[in-house]
Amino acid sequence: MTLLRANAKINIGLYITCKRSDGFHDIATVYYPIALYDELFINCSDTFLLKLSGIAIDGTIEDNILFKIYQYFRTHFAITPIQILLHKKIPTGAGLGGGSSDAATLIIWINSHFQLGLHTHQLISIASKFGSDIAFFLLNQCCYGIGKGDILEPLDISLVQYTLILIKPIVHCNTATAYQYVSITDNHPLRQNIMLPISEWRNNISNEFEKSVFNQYPEIAIIKNKLYQNGAIYASMSGSGSTVYGLFHCFTDIPTLLSKLSLTDEFVYIEKCK
Repeated sequence: MTLLRANAKINIGLYITCKRSDGFHDIATVYYPIALYDELFINCSDTFLLKLSGIAIDGTIEDNILFKIYQYFRTHFAITPIQILLHKKIPTGAGLGGGSSDAATLIIWINSHFQLGLHTHQLISIASKFGSDIAFFLLNQCCYGIGKGDILEPLDISLVQYTLILIKPIVHCNTATAYQYVSITDNHPLRQNIMLPISEWRNNISNEFEKSVFNQYPEIAIIKNKLYQNGAIYASMSGSGSTVYGLFHCFTDIPTLLSKLSLTDEFVYIEKCK
């Protein structure tokens, strides 16, 4: 049985640039991979099986993106049945891309294990049938993303000299509702401003979903404000929410910081400098 780790991401800046004729939206964002991960255990079998553990996922097995991806490859390529155990550690509805990362990890494994010989651009084309940000996880490096989020430009940006703190409150942000109320920003400087020193991001890079999401869920805004009040160099909501993250200097006293944040039921993840 093969163990694979499907890591999460954060968004640094997120702008909605237009609404497309197909009902989707074009965006501009910077994706950054982080170490928080789901675990996929995969092996070949006589029959297909998908089992889930860890954090609960809504919907049936047939609704799960891993089932849909397997069915696609089973239909279009000569692959045999597999069994998958997904152990969920990335919160759902969090703006961290857990489902998309799981999908990309499975796509890469199928292509490699069954020796399909598909190139990255072909995998991205397949991935686009199932989700807009799966393409990022196929590359899994810091990227500037436009279009539906699947037109990617790798960027030389590193956060390893910082400590990242993720906080997800118990509220679940509905992505469709978030898009419904977000404003269109067709003229934005994200591609330029991402190259500024991180100390300048606060006043130059924003997640435009925050305006509408914070109105619906003020507790998310409170978390962001607390991060800044307690020394965050940059803080933002990731994706369409509900996770908020803060970047801190490496020497931050994490236990004291967490006590000041007065967290109770929230999911908290800390990634220290490497």
